[in-house]
Amino acid sequence: MCIRDRYIDAAPGTTEEQKNAEAKELIKSGIRNTKLKSNVCWHILGLFHRHAKDYLPAIKAYKSALNIRSGDTSLLHDLSVLQAQVRDYKGFLKSRHELLQLKPTSTMCWMSFIVAHHVNEHYDTALEAIRKYRGTVKGESKKTFDYSELCYLESEVLITQNDFEGALAQLEDHKQFMRDQVRFRERKAWLLMKLGRLEDAIPVYISLFKLNPENYNYHRGYQCCLLGSKATTDHWHTDGGLDLPIHHLQITEEQRQTLHAAYVFLRRHQPRCTAHKTIMLCLQPDDIFRTEVATYVRMGVTKAKPCEFEVYVRVCERMSVSVGVGVGVGVGVGVFAQALVGTRGQLVVSTAS
Repeated sequence: MCIRDRYIDAAPGTTEEQKNAEAKELIKSGIRNTKLKSNVCWHILGLFHRHAKDYLPAIKAYKSALNIRSGDTSLLHDLSVLQAQVRDYKGFLKSRHELLQLKPTSTMCWMSFIVAHHVNEHYDTALEAIRKYRGTVKGESKKTFDYSELCYLESEVLITQNDFEGALAQLEDHKQFMRDQVRFRERKAWLLMKLGRLEDAIPVYISLFKLNPENYNYHRGYQCCLLGSKATTDHWHTDGGLDLPIHHLQITEEQRQTLHAAYVFLRRHQPRCTAHKTIMLCLQPDDIFRTEVATYVRMGVTKAKPCEFEVYVRVCERMSVSVGVGVGVGVGVGVFAQALVGTRGQLVVSTAS
């Protein structure tokens, strides 16, 4: 109370730094007056350092408080949070283990204990803890989001161990408890690709297109499944923006026809999807592509769509790939500019090669 009252009643001209210095001195004075034996004062000192983002002194203060009063759940919780913050994973595991022993019926304590083993790379122990906790969950409790996240965490641990078969089996076994079905399908498709079961992954990606056809992560995976294992190994990633395998690979005529037929099917069911339209344009034969690209770009320019620029860059890459291996995007830009010349010889859009 004394610290709080002195802090509130400080002079109006007192700066924040001066208030903090005075508060720190009062806390240390309280620790000295109690001969270093007050766990409350040490806890308050830890909170003060945490507020100032001095995490290591805060951890030291929490540990001093725990030496005086061991088994305090509030102290252990605050300590474990900071240990995770500074990446002290061994200390984090020790604190969460003590908390679990004190509160064995707490879902949060079980979850944190499992995560602590996961970040410490104790994967077998993490899986054992998940299965032990699952045995305590009954009835309606399995329909909660907490239990759903537990199932996804188990899948994540199995993936980290490179046990893709086990992760896929675990997904199928707990499908009914996983509330986020979009995440379920994404992970299932990814696991099928990792296992080389490309034909089984195709219908999963088609089901994802029904939910979000503009997601280029789905298009990357879908094209890799249709093109085969080489494309899967070299060009499948989840942070490529609008980048696709067809922008980099010299695909054969048979592969082009396969992809074109697949996107004709998708476009028939989702005619307003911009991604399908753009990808189909890149899959056209060169003669048809050069005639259709001008119409496509003029439509975007007429509507003043600033977000279309990235799409145009990918179209230019499609042109450069169609010319030959080793030809830069600049060649595609030159052809791209020529395609935009109007019927009266006026350039609709100026581009620099």
